[in-house]
Amino acid sequence: MIRYSSDVTIERPPSEVFAALLDPARYTEWTPMTDMSFEDSAPPHVGQRGRFRLASGPIKGFLDIEVFELEPDRRLVFRITHPSLDWLSVT
Repeated sequence: MIRYSSDVTIERPPSEVFAALLDPARYTEWTPMTDMSFEDSAPPHVGQRGRFRLASGPIKGFLDIEVFELEPDRRLVFRITHPSLDWLSVT
């Protein structure tokens, strides 16, 4: 198994960061993720699922995303899956 880790510091209040992370329409503003959507328009919640594509790179097709943990303005964990990878994104 390959493990990868990176850290990013964002000079914004936690409420702004979480608002951006939980708004699928904003992903193209700051990531190479396109066609990001959640399956329902309910407020973000654990178990909520969605999908997205990456604009470039070797991974083709849609990746599935699930809100795995959510503590508003404190912690957000997405579980992302694709036939070629499993990824936990921890904020």
